[in-house]
Amino acid sequence: MPPFDPDLVVLAAIGALEAIILTTFVLITQNRMSALADERANLELQINLLAEHEVTQILKLVAGIAEKVDVDLSAISELQELAHDVHPDEIMQTIESVEKERVVTPSGK
Repeated sequence: MPPFDPDLVVLAAIGALEAIILTTFVLITQNRMSALADERANLELQINLLAEHEVTQILKLVAGIAEKVDVDLSAISELQELAHDVHPDEIMQTIESVEKERVVTPSGK
């Protein structure tokens, strides 16, 4: 019986084709996973902003209670800074501007 592929050219071509197909599937899967990770990060950011807002409201409430019972809060220097309300729109604009800068000037260049 004569050899089917003595130089293994057909086998190499089949292997290369298989590698191309597998690479395509891997890249598609990575793209989907990246999109899911972006959605999770966005949700986490929204939850963190909501938690920050709630903590700020609690700090204001505690400061108000402390004033009513004549507690001196001047020893806590960070209280005034922490009591400022977080504005999600400003944070989102800052994040978007940083992302635009990152796209315009890629890191390492």
